[in-house]
Amino acid sequence: MKIIKIFIFSFIINLVFSNDFDLIEESFNENNISTFYLSSFDMVTGATDIELFRYRIKVLNNQLLENDDLELRLNFSMTVTSPMIGYNNATEILSGFVKISDIKEDIIFDNTDLNINTTRIGSSIFSVDILNQPDNETIQSIANAVLQMGRLPNGEYNFDVDLIYDGVLQQSLTRPVEIYFPVFLELVSPGGSSLADTLENSIFTTYPVFQWESDYCPTCIYGIRVSEYNPILHSSFSEAINDISNLPISQSADYYDIGTNISTFQFPLSGGIDLLVGKLYVWQVARSFETTLGTNLTKSNINLFKIKSVSESREALDSYSDIIIDLIGETTYNQFFGPNGDFSDFNLSGNSILINNESVPISQLNNFSNQLNEGTISIISIEVE
Repeated sequence: MKIIKIFIFSFIINLVFSNDFDLIEESFNENNISTFYLSSFDMVTGATDIELFRYRIKVLNNQLLENDDLELRLNFSMTVTSPMIGYNNATEILSGFVKISDIKEDIIFDNTDLNINTTRIGSSIFSVDILNQPDNETIQSIANAVLQMGRLPNGEYNFDVDLIYDGVLQQSLTRPVEIYFPVFLELVSPGGSSLADTLENSIFTTYPVFQWESDYCPTCIYGIRVSEYNPILHSSFSEAINDISNLPISQSADYYDIGTNISTFQFPLSGGIDLLVGKLYVWQVARSFETTLGTNLTKSNINLFKIKSVSESREALDSYSDIIIDLIGETTYNQFFGPNGDFSDFNLSGNSILINNESVPISQLNNFSNQLNEGTISIISIEVE
């Protein structure tokens, strides 16, 4: 329990010291670290060699340096919003203050200078006091979660700091830190995970839009890889994805960088090897984010898709004509898809349709037709957009 208290305090020490009155922020979490592991901190002292911030305390009025009793006080508190440990709303779990005295010059420090045993930085004296901390039951709850995961729980940690000089508030600062460890990454379209489903997973464009789903990860960097799959040459999707890639075009690169906080990407008009009609392709997404133990790289599953020709698209549309007639009626069908209809020259593109704004396989039309014929569903109205 004592170790957990020290860890909570040391984590604050390693993030809180911040901004103004004579406090200049030179850097703060420049590597966008989003996951903090216990093993990155000394659980006895709170010391770490992971640099998270660097600050300079600058006395703008040099006459103050002549005062032997010059003292600054930093009041701090930490509030946490983390459903993982039962805090659905922001809850203060720790507060205290740091006294800084014997100030003879500017003080430059980073978090690696600070731990529970810190008494001096440069010529200045640092003194830490904890005023409020969680009760034993709360500490035990946090301890169980932290020790089980080996890292700080996902959530938003807000650190409030008031800088006091001579009893007067000089500056207030709130520094939010989002902590998260994303685990979910799944491809949506195009394609599927089975070679047997190639017909259902076919598309009709050489510039497909790739879609995937991921849990919350605002600073995650995403990359994509697309390669041809040849069942004669490749024994698995994995072997194909690691063979010559269409994207990235550079064979020395593992993935094509597509940015942060993104879940869709269209195959580019340039910068890749063109996709060809009639070919099979596999694709995969990689996600990376920073932790106190280095970069975490996660790879998605691998999907397979086939690019069909326009004639195959027409055949695919024709194969669903009877079902569409069942659903919208022959008169409406001829009005839109007949020889003089607005959509007479349209071809089927992709292998999915939208139902209630959700993408489902176009084969779902068969189920609707069967349910309609069986009388288990009925059509209330038809709208064609």
